[in-house]
Amino acid sequence: MTEKHKLREHSCAHVVFGILCFMVTLAAAALQGVYLLLVRPRGYEFTTDWIPVWIITIGIGFCLLGFTCFLWWNRGVRIGLLTAVLATFVVGLLILPSFFTRESLVKVSFSPDYKHLLVLKGEEESGQIFEYRTRFYLFARKQQQFSYTVKNDMKLQWLADDVCAVTYESTDQQVHQYIATYGDRGNGISYYQVGAVIQGKWTMGDKNTAGWFMTANKDGITVGNAGFQETYAYGDCVQFGTLALALCNNGLPRYNIILNEDCSLSDSGLISRGGTVTLCQVSMDRTAPIEMFCTTPEIEQAVLPEEEMPTQEEMEESAIAQMKNFLSEDPTLSGMVPQDGIIKIESDSDNLYWIALLALKAERMDYAVNGVDVRVQLNQCALTAGDKKDCLLSLETTELAVTPGNQGSPPEGGSTTMRYRIRLMRGEGAYLALILYNDADGSQGLDQRKGNPVDLSAEPAYHFFIPGKYDTTYMYVNRLSPADAAEKLYKNALLSDYPKAVKSRDENFPGYLLDAETNTFLYYDGIAQDLKNYRFWLVQLPSGDLDSSQGLITTIGTYQVNILSGEFRSL
Repeated sequence: MTEKHKLREHSCAHVVFGILCFMVTLAAAALQGVYLLLVRPRGYEFTTDWIPVWIITIGIGFCLLGFTCFLWWNRGVRIGLLTAVLATFVVGLLILPSFFTRESLVKVSFSPDYKHLLVLKGEEESGQIFEYRTRFYLFARKQQQFSYTVKNDMKLQWLADDVCAVTYESTDQQVHQYIATYGDRGNGISYYQVGAVIQGKWTMGDKNTAGWFMTANKDGITVGNAGFQETYAYGDCVQFGTLALALCNNGLPRYNIILNEDCSLSDSGLISRGGTVTLCQVSMDRTAPIEMFCTTPEIEQAVLPEEEMPTQEEMEESAIAQMKNFLSEDPTLSGMVPQDGIIKIESDSDNLYWIALLALKAERMDYAVNGVDVRVQLNQCALTAGDKKDCLLSLETTELAVTPGNQGSPPEGGSTTMRYRIRLMRGEGAYLALILYNDADGSQGLDQRKGNPVDLSAEPAYHFFIPGKYDTTYMYVNRLSPADAAEKLYKNALLSDYPKAVKSRDENFPGYLLDAETNTFLYYDGIAQDLKNYRFWLVQLPSGDLDSSQGLITTIGTYQVNILSGEFRSL
């Protein structure tokens, strides 16, 4: 082969490599552009602070390397460019990241199966720490703040492939714990209490020389071994997601219980036979997780002795007596501590139907963690016993429950008709409500009335929407988010009429304050019944917000925006 052919082949190789270098530069620039234009406006940021530094460094470094390939025959220029490339990579990949992360605290940890990524960010000076949820491992959005400030380093311990315990010491000199969960052991839709599904007796699976055991019953959860035992009341336990439960004493975690991946829920709502749990002590020192299996037959787990179960009437009477006692001690209810089933509503409205709607809404808010969006329309309401100070209302509602779908799957759901009875008692500027289901009576101590039901089915003011709480990491991969749909609707249909609108900052309730002077709002109203469109409600309120409107809501318009295309129409 002649020297000329060798030179030509050498030149072609440099050109090809140079083109590849420029392609890497373009890819880095495109990634940075996507982040700035599409990702950051949706509340995401890079998983770590040094990622953008690396992206810029790679882009500049490969750009210089590409020029080197095209100028390879000029020895002086080539040496200069190669030196610049080397300096760029050293400074950008090794030195600069330490300056960008000096003031911040970032902890990143992959799960044992590398399917999940724990991201913790905060400021060392303030000690505030937030958990972030990632998308494509590269971007992350703020999810949850730790309950206490972090004083020193944090201990990370993956107790399952989808559960990581973060143990830390706070400024109160006490050890606290936050548990990040990424999975589910149920159907992925319903929310369940960990303490309820582990009822029974549990023991260590392997050689149990220390005698470890755990018992969960109506009195609480007892943990112990041959040398000690401690009982934790359910009210002192803190649940994380649907996989973890922290057993606390005086507000401080002592042990945690994790539902392992072999757990599934049976028809009785308990862990199916063969499922195991992990028990682990909470400590900044090294701790060994203990795998335990249940030794109690399922029929004994699910059924308590009949004499220990109060009757429906006894539970009603007890709750109603509590309500009367609260009001007699403090008519303003300012010092009331929330009780199971008894709902406090701060309002001086005389509209009992509106108060009943707020009671249903408050209850749905408590169960918003189940991952299901709910829209409730109050169809009928009747006063069947008592008076405006103490009464019983009969209600009929139409309720649309929708699971928004994830990983590219479409929304699913349907509507149903529900009937309730609500016991209402009025105080000074506040009400107490007790929602009764099935065949419950609720009229104890009241005179019966034959009230005609009021039809409210055509009144949009008497409805509410509650979004479920769910991980949106992969929910909007191939469709608009409600916030995107609200922005598209505003820009294309409402901007000219409301040029000074202010966007809502609440991710769960995207929308706009369209006009502050007239108190006009655009509210996100959930997924439509056809499961193909988002609903939006354009209203004018007398003052304040929806809950304080006392039902005096003027509906200006209702819109639908297609989930996929973004096309909108007025209803």
